[in-house]
Amino acid sequence: MRIYTGFCLSLFLVILCTLTPMANAQGVYGANIFDEDEGECNVSVFIDVDYTDQYYYEFYGYTTLLDEDIGAVAWNEGPCSPGGTCAQIDYTGTPGHSYYGVGTLYVRMCFWVPFPPEPYEEGWYDPSDYARYEIDGIYVLNDYLWWRGNFHYNDMEWSSLGTIYTNPVLLPSVVIQVDDLHRFVDWPWTLKGQGYNASVWANGTPSGGTYEWSIGPKLGYIGSLTSSSIGLYGTDASQNWDDTWIQVRYTRNNSHKTASIRFTVREPVKLVTTGAGSTITIPGGYITYVSYTLYDQLPGQWPLQADLMGITEVCKTVSVSHPVVFDPIDGQPRTGQFENSVFRDSLSVTGNPPYNFSGVRTQTLTMGGLSAFQVQTQTYTPTYATVSLNQLVR
Repeated sequence: MRIYTGFCLSLFLVILCTLTPMANAQGVYGANIFDEDEGECNVSVFIDVDYTDQYYYEFYGYTTLLDEDIGAVAWNEGPCSPGGTCAQIDYTGTPGHSYYGVGTLYVRMCFWVPFPPEPYEEGWYDPSDYARYEIDGIYVLNDYLWWRGNFHYNDMEWSSLGTIYTNPVLLPSVVIQVDDLHRFVDWPWTLKGQGYNASVWANGTPSGGTYEWSIGPKLGYIGSLTSSSIGLYGTDASQNWDDTWIQVRYTRNNSHKTASIRFTVREPVKLVTTGAGSTITIPGGYITYVSYTLYDQLPGQWPLQADLMGITEVCKTVSVSHPVVFDPIDGQPRTGQFENSVFRDSLSVTGNPPYNFSGVRTQTLTMGGLSAFQVQTQTYTPTYATVSLNQLVR
């Protein structure tokens, strides 16, 4: 009598990426500015034995985990429980690397079972013809198992059931980048208020995955939290550098990787002037240039890179000794730009002011939707103009 019994050998490669809470994130400095990783990918490989009869056979497995870039990185072996798993490898993978597993399963008989003299009928037998004996409370007929494949019916030694290779799995990786303007040394930042948003984007590999952004306190965003890029602006000013954050989670092939960077919300709070600047003569008058450097609210008050930011000026004449033409024109807003973090204002008088000419005007400067800087006074002489304050605060 022959009872045909087969085994199913399965090799599994499991990628599990775990996420570390954002509360554990550290400050971002130097080369780490674009890739502060908040998660890790654990790679697991194991053998699964799809056979549940534990009284006839015992199994033993060998596994190897390979990194396609550097070769074998982990090994394991051990006995396998029927219907269970064995030789499991748990390994912390490197994002952007491909991994695959190799597994070999061996089997042997646990004890000898005598072969019956004659089968009653092909595929059947008469239980009354054979004695019974009990093993661990399980009655077994005087029969013998015939193995398929390369395991022989009379083999009490270990025999291989074959080797299986998994398909390579590429671990996802992702980095965050910020536009050049919104990086002060190694600190990404944005301004309080909309209009001067920082551009932030994520690069995930392999391509074809999905993105999910998380935004820390004091930040608002423009765009979609499920796109690869967003715009960031501040809703509240930071008290210190790096006191908020952004995070992106990139998912590909049911695996994910996260990256985060610290962020700072800066607010313009002070303009420092050079007082009476350079003056040039023009037909019928002159232009005096006054330069303003912008500073933020952070401890130490740092210069604020404001090259794409506009500043609006409104002037009103308080008194004038002779009829002339001022620029800026009374009551009409004039917008200028910062260049290399400096706003260069021009105060112009035309109309041939005489030697005894004098004039006084007020000047108000504002930026975006922020409250105005304190009002200062401009004093005009026949040949140049001055301003009353060497710094303006909000």
